[in-house]
Amino acid sequence: MKTTAYFRLLIITLIAYSCSSNDDSNNEPNQTNSFSINGTNYELENAYIIKTELNSNTIYAITLTKGEVLTMGNGQNETTYSNDFSHSFSFGFQYNNGILSELPIGTYEYDGNGVFNATNIKDQYVIENSLAVSYNNVFNQSDIVANEGRIIIAKLSDGNYNFNFNFVTALGQINGSYTGSTTEFVLQ
Repeated sequence: MKTTAYFRLLIITLIAYSCSSNDDSNNEPNQTNSFSINGTNYELENAYIIKTELNSNTIYAITLTKGEVLTMGNGQNETTYSNDFSHSFSFGFQYNNGILSELPIGTYEYDGNGVFNATNIKDQYVIENSLAVSYNNVFNQSDIVANEGRIIIAKLSDGNYNFNFNFVTALGQINGSYTGSTTEFVLQ
Protein backbone atom coordinates (compact mmCIF):
# COMPACT_ATOMS: atom_id res chain seq x y z
CA MET A 1 0.00 0.00 0.00
CA LYS A 2 2.81 2.44 0.88
CA THR A 3 4.67 1.55 -2.33
CA THR A 4 1.56 2.31 -4.39
CA ALA A 5 1.06 5.63 -2.60
CA TYR A 6 4.72 6.59 -3.13
CA PHE A 7 4.44 5.64 -6.81
CA ARG A 8 1.35 7.85 -7.19
CA LEU A 9 3.13 10.74 -5.49
CA LEU A 10 6.18 10.26 -7.74
CA ILE A 11 3.99 10.33 -10.87
CA ILE A 12 2.20 13.49 -9.70
CA THR A 13 5.53 15.16 -8.97
CA LEU A 14 6.97 14.19 -12.36
CA ILE A 15 3.90 15.48 -14.18
CA ALA A 16 4.01 18.77 -12.29
CA TYR A 17 7.70 19.29 -13.08
CA SER A 18 7.46 18.18 -16.72
CA CYS A 19 5.04 20.99 -17.58
CA SER A 20 6.97 24.12 -18.52
CA SER A 21 5.38 27.56 -18.69
CA ASN A 22 7.23 28.02 -22.01
CA ASP A 23 5.23 25.18 -23.57
CA ASP A 24 1.93 27.05 -23.45
CA SER A 25 1.17 29.63 -26.09
CA ASN A 26 -2.21 30.48 -24.55
CA ASN A 27 -2.86 32.44 -21.37
CA GLU A 28 -4.28 29.68 -19.17
CA PRO A 29 -3.50 29.97 -15.45
CA ASN A 30 -0.76 27.81 -13.90
CA GLN A 31 -2.53 24.54 -13.09
CA THR A 32 0.19 23.25 -10.74
CA ASN A 33 -0.69 25.73 -7.99
CA SER A 34 -3.87 23.94 -7.02
CA PHE A 35 -5.29 20.91 -5.28
CA SER A 36 -8.22 18.66 -6.05
CA ILE A 37 -10.68 16.61 -4.03
CA ASN A 38 -12.36 13.97 -6.19
CA GLY A 39 -12.08 16.12 -9.30
CA THR A 40 -13.07 19.45 -7.71
CA ASN A 41 -10.13 21.83 -8.23
CA TYR A 42 -9.11 24.62 -5.89
CA GLU A 43 -6.68 27.25 -7.19
CA LEU A 44 -3.81 28.34 -4.93
CA GLU A 45 -2.33 31.84 -5.17
CA ASN A 46 -0.32 32.34 -1.98
CA ALA A 47 1.77 30.39 0.50
CA TYR A 48 2.47 31.30 4.11
CA ILE A 49 4.92 29.79 6.56
CA ILE A 50 3.90 30.52 10.13
CA LYS A 51 6.54 29.87 12.77
CA THR A 52 5.92 29.72 16.51
CA GLU A 53 8.64 29.18 19.09
CA LEU A 54 7.27 27.58 22.23
CA ASN A 55 9.65 26.69 25.07
CA SER A 56 12.38 24.70 23.26
CA ASN A 57 10.12 23.63 20.39
CA THR A 58 9.42 25.03 16.95
CA ILE A 59 5.95 24.76 15.45
CA TYR A 60 5.48 25.46 11.75
CA ALA A 61 2.27 25.78 9.78
CA ILE A 62 2.21 25.93 6.01
CA THR A 63 -0.96 27.57 4.72
CA LEU A 64 -1.75 27.63 1.00
CA THR A 65 -4.56 30.00 0.00
CA LYS A 66 -6.64 31.70 -2.63
CA GLY A 67 -6.68 35.28 -1.40
CA GLU A 68 -4.23 37.02 0.91
CA VAL A 69 -3.54 36.85 4.63
CA LEU A 70 -2.83 40.50 5.45
CA THR A 71 -1.78 40.10 9.09
CA MET A 72 -1.41 37.02 11.25
CA GLY A 73 -3.03 36.99 14.68
CA ASN A 74 -1.35 35.38 17.65
CA GLY A 75 -4.22 34.92 20.07
CA GLN A 76 -4.19 38.57 21.10
CA ASN A 77 -4.71 40.03 17.62
CA GLU A 78 -7.09 38.89 14.90
CA THR A 79 -5.82 37.53 11.59
CA THR A 80 -6.90 39.77 8.71
CA TYR A 81 -7.66 38.74 5.12
CA SER A 82 -8.19 40.27 1.70
CA ASN A 83 -11.84 40.59 0.65
CA ASP A 84 -11.35 37.94 -2.07
CA PHE A 85 -10.06 35.29 0.38
CA SER A 86 -11.93 32.07 -0.42
CA HIS A 87 -10.12 28.93 0.80
CA SER A 88 -7.06 27.57 2.62
CA PHE A 89 -5.20 24.28 2.99
CA SER A 90 -3.01 24.09 6.11
CA PHE A 91 -0.36 21.63 7.31
CA GLY A 92 1.03 21.56 10.88
CA PHE A 93 4.50 20.42 12.00
CA GLN A 94 6.03 20.27 15.48
CA TYR A 95 9.76 19.90 16.05
CA ASN A 96 10.63 19.02 19.63
CA ASN A 97 14.39 19.30 19.20
CA GLY A 98 15.05 22.99 19.69
CA ILE A 99 14.47 26.27 17.92
CA LEU A 100 14.91 25.97 14.16
CA SER A 101 16.01 28.84 11.92
CA GLU A 102 13.96 27.74 8.89
CA LEU A 103 11.39 25.20 7.77
CA PRO A 104 13.16 21.85 7.24
CA ILE A 105 12.86 20.36 3.76
CA GLY A 106 12.05 16.70 3.14
CA THR A 107 9.23 14.19 2.84
CA TYR A 108 6.81 14.00 5.76
CA GLU A 109 4.32 11.21 6.34
CA TYR A 110 1.22 12.20 8.28
CA ASP A 111 1.18 10.35 11.60
CA GLY A 112 -1.08 12.40 13.84
CA ASN A 113 1.37 12.44 16.77
CA GLY A 114 4.84 13.20 15.47
CA VAL A 115 6.33 15.93 13.33
CA PHE A 116 3.54 16.16 10.68
CA ASN A 117 0.53 16.13 12.97
CA ALA A 118 -2.25 18.38 11.66
CA THR A 119 -3.96 19.39 8.43
CA ASN A 120 -7.22 21.01 7.33
CA ILE A 121 -9.04 22.57 4.39
CA LYS A 122 -11.47 25.45 4.83
CA ASP A 123 -13.57 27.15 2.15
CA GLN A 124 -16.53 29.52 1.75
CA TYR A 125 -14.87 32.22 3.84
CA VAL A 126 -17.07 35.22 4.57
CA ILE A 127 -14.86 38.28 5.09
CA GLU A 128 -16.19 41.45 6.73
CA ASN A 129 -13.91 44.35 7.62
CA SER A 130 -10.90 42.11 6.80
CA LEU A 131 -11.97 39.51 9.40
CA ALA A 132 -13.22 35.97 8.75
CA VAL A 133 -16.72 35.89 10.23
CA SER A 134 -17.43 32.36 8.98
CA TYR A 135 -16.03 29.51 6.89
CA ASN A 136 -16.75 25.88 6.10
CA ASN A 137 -14.50 23.08 7.40
CA VAL A 138 -14.09 20.80 4.37
CA PHE A 139 -11.47 18.42 5.75
CA ASN A 140 -9.28 17.85 8.78
CA GLN A 141 -6.92 15.16 10.01
CA SER A 142 -9.75 12.97 11.34
CA ASP A 143 -10.79 12.42 7.68
CA ILE A 144 -7.45 10.80 6.76
CA VAL A 145 -7.80 7.06 6.13
CA ALA A 146 -5.14 4.88 7.83
CA ASN A 147 -2.69 7.82 8.13
CA GLU A 148 -2.30 7.86 4.32
CA GLY A 149 -1.03 11.39 3.84
CA ARG A 150 2.25 13.00 2.95
CA ILE A 151 3.85 16.25 1.91
CA ILE A 152 7.17 16.88 0.18
CA ILE A 153 8.78 20.23 1.03
CA ALA A 154 11.56 21.49 -1.24
CA LYS A 155 13.36 24.84 -1.19
CA LEU A 156 14.41 25.86 -4.68
CA SER A 157 17.66 27.60 -5.63
CA ASP A 158 15.82 30.91 -6.17
CA GLY A 159 14.50 30.85 -2.58
CA ASN A 160 10.99 29.78 -3.54
CA TYR A 161 9.37 26.64 -2.16
CA ASN A 162 7.70 23.64 -3.75
CA PHE A 163 5.04 21.75 -1.78
CA ASN A 164 3.60 18.49 -3.19
CA PHE A 165 1.00 16.62 -1.18
CA ASN A 166 -1.52 13.80 -1.35
CA PHE A 167 -3.98 12.20 1.06
CA VAL A 168 -6.37 9.29 1.06
CA THR A 169 -9.43 10.52 2.95
CA ALA A 170 -13.04 9.74 3.71
CA LEU A 171 -13.81 12.44 1.09
CA GLY A 172 -11.68 10.68 -1.54
CA GLN A 173 -8.21 11.34 -2.90
CA ILE A 174 -6.69 14.81 -2.32
CA ASN A 175 -3.72 15.77 -4.51
CA GLY A 176 -2.00 19.07 -5.09
CA SER A 177 1.08 21.21 -5.35
CA TYR A 178 2.27 24.78 -5.01
CA THR A 179 5.49 26.27 -6.34
CA GLY A 180 6.35 29.90 -5.68
CA SER A 181 7.23 32.51 -3.13
CA THR A 182 6.15 32.37 0.50
CA THR A 183 5.43 34.96 3.14
CA GLU A 184 6.67 34.15 6.63
CA PHE A 185 5.00 35.15 9.87
CA VAL A 186 6.80 34.62 13.19
CA LEU A 187 4.51 34.45 16.22
CA GLN A 188 5.61 34.74 19.81
